[in-house]
Amino acid sequence: MANEAALIQKSTLLDKISIGPHHRMSIFLIVIGMLTILPAVQGYNDGARMATIQSIVEDHTLSIDQSVFSDGHDKVFINGKFYAHQPVLTAVLGAVIYYPLYVFDRCIFQGPPLSPTTSFQHHL
Repeated sequence: MANEAALIQKSTLLDKISIGPHHRMSIFLIVIGMLTILPAVQGYNDGARMATIQSIVEDHTLSIDQSVFSDGHDKVFINGKFYAHQPVLTAVLGAVIYYPLYVFDRCIFQGPPLSPTTSFQHHL
């Protein structure tokens, strides 16, 4: 009798925390997105885009001269400065994502920003 009551309680608890099909799809897409993200610069296009994102957020400019990602070949030299060869819109969208992370890093660690040349261990 006590086991049956426990099973009834467990089933009602599971019913309360069950998720609908829309939530399942959202969780599925988030997991797929997390599994397919490559956290490394794969080529010159990626490097130039990352250089522009870093320059927009950290240096407030489109010039990629000071970026750690600017060592690639996919850049142009205009009026004494290097700029990425790609359109700026994707870099601006990336900067919208990177800016809060940059501010969080500066507030918490009060050190150099996270970049390929630094690591989390550097801040500990």
